[in-house]
Amino acid sequence: MDVLEGQPEPGGMLRYGIPEYRLPKDVLDLEVAQILGLGPKLHTNRTLGKDFTIASLRADGFDAVFLGIGAWRSFSCA
Repeated sequence: MDVLEGQPEPGGMLRYGIPEYRLPKDVLDLEVAQILGLGPKLHTNRTLGKDFTIASLRADGFDAVFLGIGAWRSFSCA
């Protein structure tokens, strides 16, 4: 399994959206390391539509694709 992460470090909104005092980065780093220890390969700074497409992943031999795009933009229900 490969994980394609758009940011420089893994963790998504846990790393970039939750303040350090609520989720210490060393705790997050430990949990990410444990997950990566199970075998997935991490590729950072990879952006859908820029560095790869769903079609290119299929062409590269991936049988399945999961998109966890997060909630990076806020909106107001005004």
